[in-house]
Amino acid sequence: MKNILFIYSDEIVHKKVMMSSNIVFTKLLKAMTTDNICLLLFGSLPTKCHNVNYIQDINRIYTGINIALFKKIFFKLKMKSIFDLFEKKILPSLFMYRINKLVRKKKIDKLWFSANTHIMIPVIKKYISKYPIEYHMSIHDDHIYDVNIVEQQYDGYRNDYICLMEGAKSVDLISPYMEKYYNEKYNMPEHICNIWAGYLDAENIPRIIVREPICKLAYVGSVQTVEEHEILHASIDMINKSGQYKSRIQIDYFSHKYNIQRYRNLPDCVKHVEMCNNERLKEKLKEYDMLIIVMSFDQQKAIQMTTSFPSKTLLYLATGVPILAIAPSYSSIIEFMKTCNCSLFCTDNTLNGMHEKLITILNDSNYVHKNTYKLYINSYKKLKISNNINEFEGIVNI
Repeated sequence: MKNILFIYSDEIVHKKVMMSSNIVFTKLLKAMTTDNICLLLFGSLPTKCHNVNYIQDINRIYTGINIALFKKIFFKLKMKSIFDLFEKKILPSLFMYRINKLVRKKKIDKLWFSANTHIMIPVIKKYISKYPIEYHMSIHDDHIYDVNIVEQQYDGYRNDYICLMEGAKSVDLISPYMEKYYNEKYNMPEHICNIWAGYLDAENIPRIIVREPICKLAYVGSVQTVEEHEILHASIDMINKSGQYKSRIQIDYFSHKYNIQRYRNLPDCVKHVEMCNNERLKEKLKEYDMLIIVMSFDQQKAIQMTTSFPSKTLLYLATGVPILAIAPSYSSIIEFMKTCNCSLFCTDNTLNGMHEKLITILNDSNYVHKNTYKLYINSYKKLKISNNINEFEGIVNI
């Protein structure tokens, strides 16, 4: 049995709903039968995990808010070069020292790290080069082409990223769509890949709930771009004002208040709801008539939309409620819906196109029921069950 050090650059266990990479680590920590796991965080401490024998919080100064504040101050004082030195040289060196100290203290045999921030790549690359050790890599997006961090990349970032992938004992990817992408673009061997997006939040297909009229809608999670959501809001507002539908439609956002405040001309059919933990949220979502997934139509984010898989889908599939996807035709969620033989989606990002699609769906409860049934039956056949953790146990024990 190997001693594993998990290295993660964000909170793992949130009091709020878990999104993105948080899901895999939280589920893994809860499901692992071994207790020889150490946890090193670049952020806040999680709640106590029974099967983690040691937790260390690495330098609380490194949080998104503080770094943004420091960056603003340094840039205002025209000291960008000093900030670059701090972020790209000093912090990675401090983190590497902490990792090495913990590896020696706890006799770590293997690293498991999440490549989810630009700071993680240079830290792990430098550490592996200086202190060779076996490691597993968790990948959420293609950071080489991620428009959100491209300005933060240093010279040689691409080479370091690819070098880490090539040297990994094993890798896990967020979706089969990303596996296909990485195989084609980086020639990543299939035998080292594991897919973690397939872990559903329920073991059995829930009772399918299709209510009539469909008037209570819900959306969960962050909002990357507001344009698609604003067209959705305008479509719903148009339906409400025109009297084309038998009941008034309301959409609730289980999201950070910041996301709601970003919208312009917010209609009264949109409401912000406080986030809660996943178990409670799952029960709340069962009270809604339809759950919404929105992915960006921005061409700059086409790679991300094609390869990434919205983790809220797994939470939604534990409710039995109809799911409507609004996304470009090339996105992973639309491919997933088509694979499940489900037509509850809209790939038209114009106001008239989305309005017409919504009216067609809302006025045909038989269509909604038939497609919802197909989605749940086929998705549970295709996706793995959450307690089937054997392949990840294998990573720990190999």
